[in-house]
Amino acid sequence: MQMNIQEFATAVLEELPLILCVFNNEYLGMVRQWQKLFYGKRYGMTNLKAGALYRRTNGKEMPEYTPDFVKLAESYGAKGIRVMRKEDIAAAFEQ
Repeated sequence: MQMNIQEFATAVLEELPLILCVFNNEYLGMVRQWQKLFYGKRYGMTNLKAGALYRRTNGKEMPEYTPDFVKLAESYGAKGIRVMRKEDIAAAFEQ
């Protein structure tokens, strides 16, 4: 989502009746995939979760580097719903 946010903006602008699901695994997935395929799994700066940085910063708190995707959707005038449990997925789709 973070590398293709312009497509989300276009969908909202054109009032397209679609549902966009963001599975937030806290990685820059496409960049990590290229690092796996072409750079021998030498990963650099693709894990955006603060916990991964915690070990490298002598225990200092670090900010999370993933946006609040619900707020991001709302900032475009779209509806954003956060689902944290598998059993809540169907209800979210109904909304």
